[in-house]
Amino acid sequence: MIHRNGIMAETLTGDYADDAKVYQAFVESPRCDGHLPQFGVWMVRNQPVAIGIREAKRGIITGNSAFVPHAVEGAQ
Repeated sequence: MIHRNGIMAETLTGDYADDAKVYQAFVESPRCDGHLPQFGVWMVRNQPVAIGIREAKRGIITGNSAFVPHAVEGAQ
């Protein structure tokens, strides 16, 4: 869920709707061509070996959001 000014702006339903929630301050992230990107880094032995980018047009990124993997050249 995303609340803005005390009003629920976005929410999702589904498999995790009844699970425990984590509440944190909301910060509007920059968008690229209307998409909200989220970067994840895979580390092996303290070295970055790959990154993945998920992106969504909505403000909530899920496991079903578009995913683009990238390899880190020269990773050991």
